[in-house]
Amino acid sequence: MFSDVQHLSRISKEDSYNSQDIVKSFMKLAKPLYEKQVAPGTLLPKTVGNMYTAALYGGLASLVSTQAENLANRRILMFSYGSGLASSMFSLRVANTEQARKQLSQMASILNLDQRLSQCVSADPKSFTETMLVRENLHKSGAFDPQAPVDTLAPGTFYLVKKDDKGRRFYDRRPAAVRSRL
Repeated sequence: MFSDVQHLSRISKEDSYNSQDIVKSFMKLAKPLYEKQVAPGTLLPKTVGNMYTAALYGGLASLVSTQAENLANRRILMFSYGSGLASSMFSLRVANTEQARKQLSQMASILNLDQRLSQCVSADPKSFTETMLVRENLHKSGAFDPQAPVDTLAPGTFYLVKKDDKGRRFYDRRPAAVRSRL
């Protein structure tokens, strides 16, 4: 296994700090393990980008969505770190029962990430920046009624209907698709 990196032992300690050969060699060596153990949990973050606080559970949703049939009797390591001082790590153990397999299958079906991600609307940077500027300006204002269309929102999405002069926010929800319960 390590025969592919034996030649790296000839690199001096000082030269190793910035060696792209070391980086590339170990990335190549680690790739099969990464594809097996990490990549299944990256569907959502690779598609939508950094979700900050939700990243940990976005990764779990990706794993359930892509590997539901392989998770029974497995341990899942969950690790989250912030940009500052704190981090946390814990593990989940998935039961090895028929009920657990059925629930995992139902979760994957309800998540339906492949279909949901395929329905994402792409926006060019200029349009995105303009939309964010409108939101920023509305956030600073008093009462307002948003004017954005809601027909592109996914079924079941909550959206802001108005903000009154006391700062209270009122929401509505697009009709949700009928789903089975876990």
